[in-house]
Amino acid sequence: MTMGQTLPHIAVLYDSSCRCSNTLAEALDTSIHWARVELCNLLTASVEDIPASKHLILALPMHAFGNPERPWEDAWPVLSEISYRQRQVVLCGLGTEFCFDDDRLTALENLQRELSSLGASLIHQLPDVLSYYSGQPVTTDPYHLIYPQSGSICQRKLSPDVMNLWINDLKSSLQITHPNG
Repeated sequence: MTMGQTLPHIAVLYDSSCRCSNTLAEALDTSIHWARVELCNLLTASVEDIPASKHLILALPMHAFGNPERPWEDAWPVLSEISYRQRQVVLCGLGTEFCFDDDRLTALENLQRELSSLGASLIHQLPDVLSYYSGQPVTTDPYHLIYPQSGSICQRKLSPDVMNLWINDLKSSLQITHPNG
């Protein structure tokens, strides 16, 4: 990076009560070197604490989605107060296979629609993390949500190689350029 250039800014919003959410937040914080990463715990954050970054990664535990309507308002009321205009958002639903029932998946789809209606530019190109294990793209659902279909990020103990592949795809999807690649 040359003098006068600043790193892109990515805010990772996570839930500290969830091991999977914590694991992804920590992995992104330590593995992304081409952007400034700022972690924000949704359980303690106020709207003023949410970084004013162009890029948001929502690392949300599926177990907190109790019903298909608007469960995120109970779990993370701050999500309803954030301005999403002019922001690129990566929505990650995290958990074990037991977390991915139909109601929770519907709730995640509803949150995606809600974020879009609030002006978020949702990133759809990222493959499911399991794609890197199988070598084949994993089709999630019609809305191309990003979530592990079985197992969880922390239980799969992502190797550095797999995490680097996902992060490179993330960088490409966010259309972030860096002078050193």
